[in-house]
Amino acid sequence: MARDKAYIVKWFGPFFNREELEDWEVLHDFKSQLYLLHGKKKYAKTKECYYCGMTTRTAYKRFKDANHHIGEIENRDHNIYVGHFTNLIPSVKDIKLVEKLLTCFLDYFIGRKSLLNKTNFYAPNCDYEVSIINRWYNCRTQREYQRTPTNSPAHIVPDVLVYRVDDNTGECKLVIAPRLTPTW
Repeated sequence: MARDKAYIVKWFGPFFNREELEDWEVLHDFKSQLYLLHGKKKYAKTKECYYCGMTTRTAYKRFKDANHHIGEIENRDHNIYVGHFTNLIPSVKDIKLVEKLLTCFLDYFIGRKSLLNKTNFYAPNCDYEVSIINRWYNCRTQREYQRTPTNSPAHIVPDVLVYRVDDNTGECKLVIAPRLTPTW
């Protein structure tokens, strides 16, 4: 049996356009591995869309790729959050696993019709426990968020996700803790 895995992802945002993100990533020498997009498509009145993606480059370079999903929401109200792993140097396999679990959760929580993702809707096929701790920071103040708007990815994605496989039954479960509360 493989060893259980734990990932701590530090997220920064919201960025309101690519240029702001590029300036911030260059200034802070930030190497993002994950990103979350939130916004509305061109003719949508109220329907909001979300996208979870991964990159081995910086996010702003990834957004320059032809036909990237950011183009679908860029002309409307949109937010960009970028994340990187703080407890390890991840392999591409690690980044893909976390992206898959986040997308799987978003599909369950907000529904496939609100996602721009075309893949990764199902839980990963692994026989070990995967824990993800998400920490959310304001990109302007560098302080951890205490409150976020209800439609923000920082509010929707839980602070803790644990993907468990029952040793006896082989049944998979996704356990979450929406918000961690300081006790002192």
